[in-house]
Amino acid sequence: MTPLARTDLRGRSAREVVLSTLVIVAVVAGFYLLYRFRLVVFLLLVAFFLHVAITPVVNLLVSKRLPRAAAVALVYVALLLALALFVVLVGPMLVNQASDFADRIPEYYRIVRDKLIASPNYVLLRVALMAPELPPTTAVVQTDAEELAQVARFIAGAGIAVRVLLVSLTIFALAYYWNLENLRVELLFLRFVPMERRTRIRAVIDEVEATVGAYLAGQLLLGLLVGAATLVAYLLIGLPYAAALAMLAGLFELIPLVGPVLSALVALLVALTNDPSKAVWVVVTAVVIQALENNILVPRVVGQSVGVNPLVTLLALLALGSLFGIPGALVAVPLAAILQIALRSTVLNLDREDWDTLGARDKLALLRYEANQLVYDVRKALRRKTGLSSAEYDQPEELVEALAMGIETMVSGQERGEGAAS
Repeated sequence: MTPLARTDLRGRSAREVVLSTLVIVAVVAGFYLLYRFRLVVFLLLVAFFLHVAITPVVNLLVSKRLPRAAAVALVYVALLLALALFVVLVGPMLVNQASDFADRIPEYYRIVRDKLIASPNYVLLRVALMAPELPPTTAVVQTDAEELAQVARFIAGAGIAVRVLLVSLTIFALAYYWNLENLRVELLFLRFVPMERRTRIRAVIDEVEATVGAYLAGQLLLGLLVGAATLVAYLLIGLPYAAALAMLAGLFELIPLVGPVLSALVALLVALTNDPSKAVWVVVTAVVIQALENNILVPRVVGQSVGVNPLVTLLALLALGSLFGIPGALVAVPLAAILQIALRSTVLNLDREDWDTLGARDKLALLRYEANQLVYDVRKALRRKTGLSSAEYDQPEELVEALAMGIETMVSGQERGEGAAS
């Protein structure tokens, strides 16, 4: 143990040490419980997002003098009927195409691997040789054991279907009661908030619901438009499994940054293994649809409804994607938006309008102010400690002051640049 660590412990009271230990244990236990019950947390998140998405429709029906319980029930019945109609009309075709496509994945894998091995490029050749070789498929006589294996696979598939159905019903039930009792739950929560902070917390809740609701509605509309455009394009190209690939494109549209790329890669793989001449048209289709989406659809449909930093978006995708896979990636952006709103309103103490109206200079000045406050807090904390040498005292202080000076230099340079431009 270093002398600094011994001095820190001796400079603290027993109460501070116990409280610090309890905080650390509570944080570790919280992360463990979050991971241990991640499925429950995920279901609650999805139910909350579904509740937020249909709240505007429920409020519209309530404004027409329809009782809230009847409005919520009507919306959910309509949603379930639309989902059932989609499953009945489109489900069989999608299941057949998806099943056929899944059966041919090993064949596609072999074709791509053989083409890479035949490539004169050394890098592609090494990549192909590193990929494992699948055993060739041969036609065999079906035996009783194989029939039993098929029955086992059917039972396993039925079990997965039942689990998906139960999870979906759970989400709908949670979202239904959330819509029905949200005002009561909100008032109950605000009772535990100090009176002087209730107005701000209420504003944060309203902003979260408005932001997430606008984002979800915009993304669902984008997914439908992109899926429909992709279906028309793939049918014109004559690409196999057009309906399944179009549905995949619409679903992956809900995953920012990487979703459209993944769906285009799957379609490109199908084109290369069936008719390589269609691969060019698949690439053209993906580029044109993305150009139209980014320049026409997104500004009009989504706009600045979320405004999450791209780096935060990427980190949220990596974190939730690693925990929950594709479903986690779907809820990453709205969850990141909620955290951003909470931090902005509690740490920076700014409303959405105040933050949006801040110019570049004002934001940098705010950052400089926060850094100066950090310097002050660090100095104040260090003065309370006893037995620190001058070197031990100067190291953290110099680091924080260097950061603050760097921010001030950046702000000064920005101000000089704007002054010269004016």
